[in-house]
Amino acid sequence: MQGLRNQFAVDWPTIFASNAEAGSFLTGYAMRPENLPETSAFFCTAWDGEIPHTRRGGDKNTMTLWGRRLTIDWAMQPTLITALVNQHTSGVGWLSRFLFSVPEPRVGRRQIR
Repeated sequence: MQGLRNQFAVDWPTIFASNAEAGSFLTGYAMRPENLPETSAFFCTAWDGEIPHTRRGGDKNTMTLWGRRLTIDWAMQPTLITALVNQHTSGVGWLSRFLFSVPEPRVGRRQIR
């Protein structure tokens, strides 16, 4: 999350974060139980367009980043979506800011010309 905060502070006011294998994020540092409250707060405020009380690196000063937007496009297997919903976000409101799409599998029904 610190990397995204830094990008918001020095670069573009909008970030599109895309990952074809979201499992690497969901099992990473930001989603550890001790870090999940900060991660959740970051997602909520980034979605709302403000990132208040942001610290950069070891700096003790805070800054407020207004008018920032974060868009996330994660591709993951249905079992990971289930784990995300059931385990990582119990009682956390940031999940409601995501739109989930689970298309019907096309395996065995593709027409080859």
